[in-house]
Amino acid sequence: MAIIKKGKIDNLSGRLGRIVLKKFNGKNIASIRAEKYKRTKCPKARKVRDRFGDISKFAKYINRDSTLKSIWKNSSIEGFSAFHKIMSINSLLSSNKQLSEANIIVPETIPLSVLNLTLNPQVLSIIIDKLNDQISNVDLQNITFQYIFVFKNCQDQNKSPLKIQCSQLFLTEPDINKEIELSLNLDGNFKVLTDLYSDLILYMTLIYQIKSEENPRWFSTYAKSFKLMNNSELPLI
Repeated sequence: MAIIKKGKIDNLSGRLGRIVLKKFNGKNIASIRAEKYKRTKCPKARKVRDRFGDISKFAKYINRDSTLKSIWKNSSIEGFSAFHKIMSINSLLSSNKQLSEANIIVPETIPLSVLNLTLNPQVLSIIIDKLNDQISNVDLQNITFQYIFVFKNCQDQNKSPLKIQCSQLFLTEPDINKEIELSLNLDGNFKVLTDLYSDLILYMTLIYQIKSEENPRWFSTYAKSFKLMNNSELPLI
């Protein structure tokens, strides 16, 4: 970049080849326009880009949910935005820039104790241990079960290598002195995705509200990975 001090070009701006002329803070500036960046088609480089893109896509889905976004935004984790916090933490947790059970959808806090989990193409069934050690029924306002499915490694090269589904279930007047049993019917699209992808990771958490507090509380992420055998049926876990 250069500052032009002499010459009658006060009103000149624009491009001359790779030279860019403009006025900034009352000074005439001349700079060289950078050459176009060409993405390498090297398979290894493409794989690294895809992996970094997976983390970014994962962070965007979390940030898209208003409750999860609020949790990250109000957390003590360093970052100038909720998305930046989600992205930075999950980048650190990702081995070789790949999503795994180590990744999280909420900041770490109290562990979520899952006693049993069964997943097939039609139904997700979960039994969560009683919560009375962490929550009081008197102060409890509501509980939300939040979960995210991440489908990885698509067999069709023309489709996205990563597909994400997010959903939530509001629990009305749950008894925290008993185990929480959840049974969620999965739509037809879930079965279609199990046929297309070879790997699946389920991320979930419980988010709850205390009546006397403005911001929600939550349990740490519980994650479980599945190998979609022959792209046909999920193993019962």
